[in-house]
This record gives sequence, C-alpha cells and structure tokens, in this order.
Amino acid sequence: MGSLFTWIRRNDSVGARLAAGFGVVLLVTLATAVASALLLSGIARDNAAAARRVALLDEASRWRGLVQMNLERALTATRLEAAAAAGAPHSALAAARARLAQDMADAASASTELQKRLERDLDDAGLLKRIAEVVAARQRFVDLRQKIHDDLQMDEGAARIDAELAPAARAMLDALAVLGADIGKHTAAAYERVDAAARSALWLLAIGVCLGTALSAAIAWRLLRGIRRPLVAAVALAERTASGDLREDAAIEARQDELGRLLDRVVQMRVRLREMLADIGAAADAIRSATGEIAHGNQDLSGRTEQQASNLQQTAASIEQLTGTVRHNADAARQASELAVAASSEERRVGKECRSRWSPYH
Repeated sequence: MGSLFTWIRRNDSVGARLAAGFGVVLLVTLATAVASALLLSGIARDNAAAARRVALLDEASRWRGLVQMNLERALTATRLEAAAAAGAPHSALAAARARLAQDMADAASASTELQKRLERDLDDAGLLKRIAEVVAARQRFVDLRQKIHDDLQMDEGAARIDAELAPAARAMLDALAVLGADIGKHTAAAYERVDAAARSALWLLAIGVCLGTALSAAIAWRLLRGIRRPLVAAVALAERTASGDLREDAAIEARQDELGRLLDRVVQMRVRLREMLADIGAAADAIRSATGEIAHGNQDLSGRTEQQASNLQQTAASIEQLTGTVRHNADAARQASELAVAASSEERRVGKECRSRWSPYH
C-alpha cells in the first residue's frame, strides 16, 4: 500500500495519479461486488435447495398421509374379511370391501407416484436409505397381510390382525415419520446455510464498503495533499513576485508531474527576473555614471561658455574702444590731411609770391 501511495504521489501525470487512485477504488468495489455476487449466487442455490427440501418434505408428508390412510383401509378391509370369515352377511360387506379396495388402489397409485418422485428428487444417500426402509416396511406389511388373508380363508389368523398386522402398519408409519424428520433436518440445515451465507455476504459487503471508504479517503487525502502543496507553493511564489520580493527561494520538492513543472517554471521565472533586475541595475549604474560625467561636462562647458562670453564682451568693448580710437585717428588724419593740403597750398602760394618777388633780381 505504501508503494502504491508513493507511485501515486510521484507519477509523471496528475491525470494518471487520479486514474490510478480511482482505479484502485473501482477495483476494490468490483472485487466486493464479484465476491458478493458469488455469495448471493450461493445463497440462491442454497435457497433453491431449501425450497426443494420443503417441497420434498411436503411430498413426504403427503406420502405418509396416503400410506397412513391406506394402512387404515387395509386394516379395515382385513377386519371385514375376518368378519366375513366369522359368518357375517357377505352381501352387507361386499360393497364396503369393494369401495375400500378401490380407494386403496387409488391411494396406492398416488403413494407409488410420490415415492418415485422422492427417489428421483432426493440426492442424499441417507434419505434414499430411509425410503428403502419405508419400502421394505411396506413390503413386509403387504406380505403379512397376504398371509393373514390366506389364513382367513381357512378361518384362521383373525387374531394376527391386531397382534402382527397393526404393528407392521405402525412400523411403516414410523419409517415414514423418520424419513420426514430427516428431510426436515436437511431442510433446516439448508436454511441455516442460507442464513450463514447471507450473514457472510452482509459481513463481506460491510467490510468491502468500509475498506473501499477507507481506501477512498486515504487516496483522496494523498491526492489532495499532493496537489494542494505545490499549488500553495506556486501561489506563495507568485504573491512574493507580485509584491516585489525576488529573494532566493528555499529548496522545493522535486516533482515530475504538471504541478511540479508549473512550480519549476515559476522558480525559473523568478530567477530570470532577478537576472533581469541585476542587468537593469548594472545598466542604471552605467547610465548614472554617464549622466554624472555628462553633467560635469555640461558644468565645465557652461563655465567655459560664460568665460568665452565674458571674453567676447571684453573683446567687444576693446573693439569698440579700438573703433573709437580708429575713428578719432581717422578724424585726426583727415584734419592733418586737410592741414597738409592747406599747408601745401599755402606753401605754393608763398613760393609763388617769393618767386614773384625774387624774379626782378634775376
């Protein structure tokens, strides 16, 4: 049973485990049903045998009744023969003797038919022996009655009717009573067997039901436990994953069925998520470092830009000053040019005057 539960718990397929569990329960139920059917068949056979015994007992009772009636008629007929031999009116007794003879013949025919039916239907050697004893007692009665009848023809034997013939009749009736009692015992034994078989069938059904119920409960408990545990573990892992808890998982039971594969996939999913988060964290650190470097470069660029802007402002101011100086120099040069032109004109004028003045002396 332990190996069966181990196989059910570790089989590769939940469907196969369920089929195995229900198959065991069905097998126990089927075995109980087959055993009960066999017992019920035995009960039916014993009941039929008991019913046959009852019928045989009824036939034996009827046979005894016919024999008893015929014996009484035979005794009566013999007494009538004795009375006729003693000098009673023959005409008065003839009709009674004829009617008795006819009734005895009819009863004897019915009795013989019942005897044959009993001999045919009985299968017990002891009961057949009892029938043989009845037949022997009947034959002794018939032989004795015939002897008494012969004696009565010679006016003898009347006293033997009560002394010998009546006891022979009682012996035959006693043999029939013993036969009936034996058939009754066999009938009672057959009904006892029926009762015993019925009790056995009842006990077997009760044991089968209890065993089937206990086995069904045990298999259902093991199946429920084997199915519920991995589902609970999978739900717990899913809830931890949903809440962001991706820490290392404790060791889980290795299973080869669908639930084991489901649990293994959940664990692998958590491992992959941890690896992805590790990769994302590394990428985030790299981005953070690059962002810091970019920010630092931006600060340097901003400082250099401000410095360049300041330098440009200074350069612009210097250019403006230079422009003013150039403009002033240009004005001064223009004025100097004008003065030079004026001076040149004045020089030419003065030269001309000088030449005009110095020309008479040449």
